[in-house]
Amino acid sequence: MANKWLKIFPEATRNRIDYFVDGANAFTAIVKAIKTAKTQDHYIYILGWMLDVDFPLIESDQKSTLFDLLNTATASGVELRVLIWNNPSVELQQLNLKNIPRLNGLSNTYALLDDHTYSTSESQQFIGQFVPFIMQKFNRFKSMFKELDPFYVILRYCLSKNVGSHHEKVIIVKGGEGLISFCGGMDINKNRFDVYHKDYSNVHDVHCKVQGPAAYQILQKFKKRWHNHPSTKNVLLKGENETKPDEITFGDFHYGKVVGTYNDPNSNDKDRSLKDAYFSIIANAQKYIYIEDQYLVNVDVATQLNKKIQESNFVSLILAIQDSQETTDILIPDRKRGEFWDALLNGVNQQVKDKVALVLIDRANAPKENYHPAMHSKIIIADDEIAIIGSANVNQRSFTLDSETSIVIFDDNGSLFKDSLARKLRLEIWKEFASKMMAPDSVIASWEQFSKILMNKTIHPLILIPYLNSIEDLDKRIIDYIHNSGVIAPIAANILVGDSSDLSVALANVSVVLSPFQIVQTFNNLWDYVIDPQVK
Repeated sequence: MANKWLKIFPEATRNRIDYFVDGANAFTAIVKAIKTAKTQDHYIYILGWMLDVDFPLIESDQKSTLFDLLNTATASGVELRVLIWNNPSVELQQLNLKNIPRLNGLSNTYALLDDHTYSTSESQQFIGQFVPFIMQKFNRFKSMFKELDPFYVILRYCLSKNVGSHHEKVIIVKGGEGLISFCGGMDINKNRFDVYHKDYSNVHDVHCKVQGPAAYQILQKFKKRWHNHPSTKNVLLKGENETKPDEITFGDFHYGKVVGTYNDPNSNDKDRSLKDAYFSIIANAQKYIYIEDQYLVNVDVATQLNKKIQESNFVSLILAIQDSQETTDILIPDRKRGEFWDALLNGVNQQVKDKVALVLIDRANAPKENYHPAMHSKIIIADDEIAIIGSANVNQRSFTLDSETSIVIFDDNGSLFKDSLARKLRLEIWKEFASKMMAPDSVIASWEQFSKILMNKTIHPLILIPYLNSIEDLDKRIIDYIHNSGVIAPIAANILVGDSSDLSVALANVSVVLSPFQIVQTFNNLWDYVIDPQVK
């Protein structure tokens, strides 16, 4: 019950919280909130990993671009402050370099690129050795790196001051309806619309709107980031004088506690509240856990889940991920997910293994009418009682290195409350991923029913994977790709040769560049020190 969760999260307060599955509703709510800011007493603050200001946030309204909305607001005296991470991706860096000066051309605005992030001494030491080595070895292949943007981004990370990123997706509005904050997994990016069954480029994501004391907590996170930037010393914030809103005590309210990850570049202050909250939910879940994540490679999380699934009363662990073969993101290698899987199932018998479902969102094998978007969401739901919505992935970066903002949400009546936010969120997600051949009312409504189907190996148009024939088929696909230790081969072949897909041919032609052992070892070191480093 919620009293249990309130004991675990005693700082949680009563707020009005709305969740959004995918971008259309989230962007509509953001537009409405921005339009409430109209006077010199009002302000709008933005934290972003990236920011696209030129697409309509409401598809039917061409005047609803973020730039148009902010232009109207600032012209009436509203204060605008923006911090966008100085992303090393060539495409996103160009977008940022175009948009930051445009925003600074608006009235009452101060917008900054922010590379004031964090790094580890181990990462810096590795980078100091890696950059000269890789440039010497691959000098004649530099043009290929630019064609392979994910790998080129890694090199640009190495040339950056720090390897940490600012990964938050936050908008704060103080307007005529009081303080409103947004956080979650959605960047302001047109591919968040997820127009169902229409566009393979779109992504599935989850975001939320917060009113109440938790909105004030998100404001405090912005203020800390703002004051830590070296260029903001003399730039005032109207939000400095904001008073903490009262708790919501009437109508539809939910308990909320803002959590995150942050390493203060100016001190030894380290926020690990997101990691602590995640582990607390896993430890205290009674019946089921549902995790939806873009990466799912954090072995520490797998170790905690390993303990949970061995509890006799625990029924089901459902992990929903994007098939790594269906993404161009080089940062999700199968071999690292294999380490997660090995830690999750370490030392357990078949009966315990049967509690676990690894569910793939696999676009390539889906008929067009059963289209599913790529996965970008980062949520955990337990027992239909509690959820975390936020920007943090299940990797070491999000738990210890990058800047992240998430919120823990639960209700007053716990599992007895059939309209809990956690339950409604789960149902909406499962309905979205169900086959269109199933009527909405026939979607599996309870996790208990889903668990029985999994354990009985029943052929069924399962939630999230209606186009797979059976559980056995899913198991085979998982085994085929999760233990694929040769994932480095196509990566290496593309880097070394370009068009060749045969690693042996590639190495025969360029054996003087890197040996297979060096390729694998270099990738492992890149992962540990640059791609997914851990801060103690």
